[in-house]
Amino acid sequence: MAVLLLLWLAALLASSSSASTPGFDYFVLALQWPGTVCRSSAAAGPCCSSNLCCRSDRIGWFTIHGLWPSYAHGNGPTCCNNSDFDMAKISNLTTELQKYWPSLYCSSPSLCSGGHGSLWAHEWEKHGTCSYPVIQDEYSYFSTTLHLYSSYNVTAMLASKISIGADDGGRYLHKHPSTARRHKAQSRMEATALSLA
Repeated sequence: MAVLLLLWLAALLASSSSASTPGFDYFVLALQWPGTVCRSSAAAGPCCSSNLCCRSDRIGWFTIHGLWPSYAHGNGPTCCNNSDFDMAKISNLTTELQKYWPSLYCSSPSLCSGGHGSLWAHEWEKHGTCSYPVIQDEYSYFSTTLHLYSSYNVTAMLASKISIGADDGGRYLHKHPSTARRHKAQSRMEATALSLA
């Protein structure tokens, strides 16, 4: 099963100029790690031309699965209008979409209008059409998603020397969290032993 990394984003983006209230509470920027998806795809069957898992050079970054309007209590609106996907409307985004929002599956996802289509068509019809009034149209849906993806570059964040907060207030460098936890636990045990003595 694909591992999705969910980033919670405010529903009212700064770029929104509409005074209308959206029919959702926030956006989820859903990302996936291609290695995990590709391993599960390989187990599900042979490669196909639309599946980027089958290319010879591995994808070494998180890819976009979608931008989903969501409710605070879970899930979100889907298939909000009959706006069919039109590739011509996003043709100048194709290079970026192929790199950062590729299809990692052989099967064609279902469309709101019936039938099956590309991953981009599925994401637009199921989620993009529900993004109004925050996101106005198909081009804005895809360009906004790409902008958010580059603004919150999870791959770069994880590759940098970040530290991870712990429940006990400690900080651990991401490179050796198990070692850091072991040392922290040992320090807590020593401190407990001293306080008992």
